[in-house]
Amino acid sequence: MKKRPPLSRLCGTLLCGFFLTVFLFSFSGCSDFFTTSLGKPLAQSKNFSSLSFSELVDAAGEYGAKDSDAAKSIMNNLASASSDKLLGLSTSDKTAVLNTAVNAAYSLNSLLDLVDDLKNTSTSSSDTIDKAFEFFNTGTNMNAAQTLLDDENTRNNVPVDTLILSAAALMASVQESDIDSIKTAVENKNPSALSGDVQKKAQTVIAVVETLETREAEIKELTDSFGFDLSDLLPGYGN
Repeated sequence: MKKRPPLSRLCGTLLCGFFLTVFLFSFSGCSDFFTTSLGKPLAQSKNFSSLSFSELVDAAGEYGAKDSDAAKSIMNNLASASSDKLLGLSTSDKTAVLNTAVNAAYSLNSLLDLVDDLKNTSTSSSDTIDKAFEFFNTGTNMNAAQTLLDDENTRNNVPVDTLILSAAALMASVQESDIDSIKTAVENKNPSALSGDVQKKAQTVIAVVETLETREAEIKELTDSFGFDLSDLLPGYGN
């Protein structure tokens, strides 16, 4: 797979005050992609079902952070990819897939709303987390993201903003009836009361939280840059 600049810092783009400029630029930059033989049908139909695994990963890097519907289709089509293929990706490709998962899970307006809450010191972390559940785009398959987040090497190497946002999206992908139980499990770092898919998602998010506790310097740097703590999206961090 071709090497590309990491498409992480999705959140950083949002939070550093340059978001509008970069966002508009990213859409204008789509024109080159749309002129390729692959880009034309994708631009028209956002149908990724005929693409190979490597083409889907390239689409995630080139297109997944630019259109929420396209990102959703990419993630749904990556859902059946084997763990060997996903874990064999470069760190930049893993980051692109996780950022695509975030863009599939949340609309731009939803992300901006979450950012506003994080910046507002009068809004509790619990309320912001509740919004992250509320805003999740149902029907987004997070299997590929979960496979990557389950991997220690991935958790240690992808940017912390990508790690936090994708873990928050994975946690928010549970059924409404399981929201309170997964929040409690992650906050207490104890998923034993859960079962099945919800327990597996809780275990993954807990592993992310524990990894973030070993990357505190990077989170502090992120917080200093953005003016608030993005890790507030995850219950249990710092407990």
